[in-house]
Amino acid sequence: MPTTDIIVGSQLPPSVEIHTIPSNDAYGYTGINKQRLIVDPHTHSVIEIIK
Repeated sequence: MPTTDIIVGSQLPPSVEIHTIPSNDAYGYTGINKQRLIVDPHTHSVIEIIK
């Protein structure tokens, strides 16, 4: 993924690996550009950026 700003609501490409959260499969997480992201694993939409 190119080095661009990621914003809440943006959709990540399908090639980005999303790790599901075992205790809550409605959410997943990934890391891009040294940012930790909470994402919807079904739509790849960014829900929250963890700072």
